[in-house]
Amino acid sequence: MIRWLVLAAVLLTAAGDGFAGELRLLSYNVRGIPPVITFFGRPGTRIPLIVEKLEDFDVALLQETFSYQDVIERCATDADCVTYHGPGRKFRWGHVIAAPVLGLCWLTPRCRLPTNSGLMTVAQPARVDTERIAAERFERCWGYLIGGNDCFAAKGFVLVRTTLADGAEVDIYNTHLDAANWRWDRSTRKSQIAELGRAIAHYSAGRAVIVAGDFNFRKHRGEDLAPLERFQADLALADSTACADADVADARGLDRIFFRSGDRFHVDCVAAGVDPSFTYVRDGKERPLSDHDALAATFRISRLAEATPGLE
Repeated sequence: MIRWLVLAAVLLTAAGDGFAGELRLLSYNVRGIPPVITFFGRPGTRIPLIVEKLEDFDVALLQETFSYQDVIERCATDADCVTYHGPGRKFRWGHVIAAPVLGLCWLTPRCRLPTNSGLMTVAQPARVDTERIAAERFERCWGYLIGGNDCFAAKGFVLVRTTLADGAEVDIYNTHLDAANWRWDRSTRKSQIAELGRAIAHYSAGRAVIVAGDFNFRKHRGEDLAPLERFQADLALADSTACADADVADARGLDRIFFRSGDRFHVDCVAAGVDPSFTYVRDGKERPLSDHDALAATFRISRLAEATPGLE
């Protein structure tokens, strides 16, 4: 009996080691809002600097790309990357100019403005194969000219199925939930996180999953985190902060990276935290490239060993 147990352990280890690869992932809200309506300085300077750093990651999940999508897409030529957009139409300056008029859209039930989600997933094809499976807009939003103005963005999620060089597969979701902290925003976030959970259960049943982005749950403002915790529990998701150093783990709850293993592939978090390199010098001072942290995580993804006949 002991001989069979030892043999089983050897087979399991060999199967895991033979089909394991690492995936380096970034999740970053880049604050690419048009400069005419943002108070966070110089996006025209910041966004190109962010793009230069994306090559360090196999997959980068960006939020709030909005009016700088063309700048990010240039890497498809300059750095041989591929980009996947979230739901909604591509950004047009006319949307910003017409914003005060379009704000009256709230008078129309289930209004949908001709805007984009600001979501972009950037992948390095030399390291991973990717395919966009879905890009969907959340059913609910709240706020046009008040709150977080969230209804001017087609917030939702984009799912990119990713295959590593060794054949390991993982479904990667990029998402952005409602912002601001009014009770209507909180109610909307609760609805959106439930909708995202249903989408993951539908598209990724039994599959390995990474889901990351700007969730906007505000623990530091006393917001009830039960919807986010229920989302984790229902989908058996682990938080990447569990493998991060305590001093760099994101405590605010706005930006998160979650993960889980599937029926065929095991996902293990090797390292996670805030990447300190996303800064630039302006006026002689080192400043962050966005008003959000650049969350980075490294995952080890391995094929699960199949059951070996004859072992009992």
